[in-house]
Amino acid sequence: MKFLKNNKGLYGYINKQRVLEILKTIFMFACCIGIYLIGYMTLKTNKNIWTIIAILGVLPASKSAVNMIMFIRYKSIDESLYNAINEAKGKIPVIYELVFTTSERAYYIKSAACCDKTIIMYTDEKADKIKAITEHINSCINREELKGYSLKIYDNLKQYTDRLSEMDSNLDGENDNTHSRLFSLFFAVTL
Repeated sequence: MKFLKNNKGLYGYINKQRVLEILKTIFMFACCIGIYLIGYMTLKTNKNIWTIIAILGVLPASKSAVNMIMFIRYKSIDESLYNAINEAKGKIPVIYELVFTTSERAYYIKSAACCDKTIIMYTDEKADKIKAITEHINSCINREELKGYSLKIYDNLKQYTDRLSEMDSNLDGENDNTHSRLFSLFFAVTL
């Protein structure tokens, strides 16, 4: 059962969740087909309650298929990237592998850190996409009435890890709890 437990923000979340979503989608569609076939074989007609139950079962199965497709589009960060970030973070709280979705597109943030209301993120998105995701995240923060947070998104790993090391040396990440409500918000608005 430990395999089924998968927490957002941990290294390897996307790869593990992708497998879970694929298995869940296959199982749900198999149940729908099985229910339909049982009804058809026993009653020799499509006009029965089992057909209706099977059709209604396709709705959550389709939702699961959409989640599966979203997770197939992304992969977990490389172990070398994880090690570089983990080495630089010190006691600063860091989360990994966040996929923010908007009505236009999805944005993949590889790592995010927060301490003393300073948020930094690392992504490999292009500069024009960084502006859009910055606006989206700031609007989410403002909607939750989290005041005083500053956000900077880096597309260069060295700049991100340097800033992370700088935050670790200048801020008290061990006793800071400004990240808890913010990370809960991120988990709520990401895949």
